[in-house]
Parts: sequence; C-alpha cells; structure tokens
Amino acid sequence: MRANIKLWLATGLFVLFSFFVTITLQPRAYAVDVISPACKNADPNNLPQICKAQPPGDPLIGPDGVLTKVIGIISLIIGITAVIVIIIAGIRFMTSGGDPQQASGARQAIIYAAIGLVVAASAQLIVAFVLNKVG
Repeated sequence: MRANIKLWLATGLFVLFSFFVTITLQPRAYAVDVISPACKNADPNNLPQICKAQPPGDPLIGPDGVLTKVIGIISLIIGITAVIVIIIAGIRFMTSGGDPQQASGARQAIIYAAIGLVVAASAQLIVAFVLNKVG
C-alpha cells in the first residue's frame, strides 16, 4: 500500500515539475527595439510622445503576468500544505506512544513534506531564473 502512495507521489511531482518546465520554457520571438535607445538618448525635457508611453508588460509571463501569479499561488499552497503536514506528523510522532509503526509513519510524512517544501522552493527559484532570462 505504501509503495502505491510513494509511486503516486513521485508521479504527481514529476508531472507537476514537467508542467512548469514545459510552460516556462516556451520559445519566444523577439523584435528589434529601436525606440528604447532613441528615448534614452533624447533630451529629458523634450521627450517625444512615443517615449512617454510605457510599453505594456507581457500579460502571460511578465512580473505581473498571469502565469507568474498562478505559479506563486500554487507554490504558496504547496508550502502551506507541507507545513501543515509537518505539524500534524509531529503531533502523530509525539502521540505515537512508542509504537514503532506510528512513529515510522509520522517520520516518513515529515520527510515527504520536507521534500515537498524543497521541490516547491526549487520550482520558485527555477521560475524566477527563467523569467529573469526571458524578460
């Protein structure tokens, strides 16, 4: 029974990681920006109208993009869930009363929750790295 749970957990983590990697590493097309250098060299007191307008950020992957917000929310949910699991497993460990099976189950739950926290933190770091390289 525990082997099935481990297999499902590993499969779920692999699918989640693959989803994030697939979404964030999409090829992008770039255009040559001739306006920014011209605006940087223009007189600040007499800026052309095109230099005053701010180009909109990427609505999908930008700093305020939908994907960035969704990944942040998912990571937050994973982090909160892992902390709750650690607290519950700690209580189970303390109340095991010396029963080796209960203590072992609680110990494994703590280990898996800690691994979940590491995966969530790593996903955040990878997404931040990719967004900084893309953006």
